Amino acid sequence: MQRLLLRYTQALLTEMAQTAVCNRHHSVDQQLCCWLLLSLDRLPGDKLVMTQELIANMLGVRREGVTESAGKLQRAELISFHSP
Repeated sequence: MQRLLLRYTQALLTEMAQTAVCNRHHSVDQQLCCWLLLSLDRLPGDKLVMTQELIANMLGVRREGVTESAGKLQRAELISFHSP
């Protein structure tokens, strides 16, 4: 059991380190795509219900940056979103 927990901890720390490096070196567009894919992997369906402000807080960027990046993805017909 201890070996299993140590392997899990190592994998988690590796993922956290990779995320920190990616957040530092990748554009908001790239960070948003990665975050959307990771979020969708954890959900049973294909819809996320959240605000762009929440996403911005999760990514540590300005909401305007998320709005611009999400707009690019929507224009490319990769995602769709609407205001409440």
